[in-house]
Amino acid sequence: MIRDLGAQPLIGCGVHVFGNVFIGFEAGLWETDSNTLYIANGPDSGDTLIYGEFDAGVLGIGTISPTETLDVDGTARIRQLGSSEGTPVVADGNGKLWKQSSSKRYKTDVRDLETSGSKVLQLRPVRFKWKTTAAEDVGLIAEEVEEACEDLVIYDSEGRPDAVKYDRVSLYLLAVVKDLKAENESLKEQLRTQEQSVQQKLDVLERTVRLLTKGEGLEL
Repeated sequence: MIRDLGAQPLIGCGVHVFGNVFIGFEAGLWETDSNTLYIANGPDSGDTLIYGEFDAGVLGIGTISPTETLDVDGTARIRQLGSSEGTPVVADGNGKLWKQSSSKRYKTDVRDLETSGSKVLQLRPVRFKWKTTAAEDVGLIAEEVEEACEDLVIYDSEGRPDAVKYDRVSLYLLAVVKDLKAENESLKEQLRTQEQSVQQKLDVLERTVRLLTKGEGLEL
């Protein structure tokens, strides 16, 4: 049975509301059973603001099908954020938030990164404006990155290139730098070998000249 609880304290659902509750657009606080509670314009309205299932332990904002503890369908805003050291938070293609950890405790099948420097250097930095805010920014184009380094692309739920793993770009550049360093060391070794060979030839030439000079009584 669906009943309008209005702005009364909720007893028996594990939730208590104290003080005044204001819900705009004549919306109501509804429950379908003892485990489900939501705020909407009506019991059959598709315009649901908050939806919670107590037995599943999930709360949806803008969705009646939450799959996580907190599931938000739409944009979220945090008015104030403090400044401190911490772990970066990233969003996958489905909008799920994850802590970006580096510990081996969270990883498996670890192996060396193999990449082509020529592909990494194909990435094209661009300047652009965001459609939503018209703010000017710089970055990469996900579709272009996909052509060069697919591992650096984040795909949305429909499989379309959606974002770039900017924090991973430095890892690819580090691999390129290591390759360049190895190539540089190889060239330096080749140069040392060539210098030794040239010096040996000069020594032989000098000894030959001395012998010829001494034998013929010539003075240089």
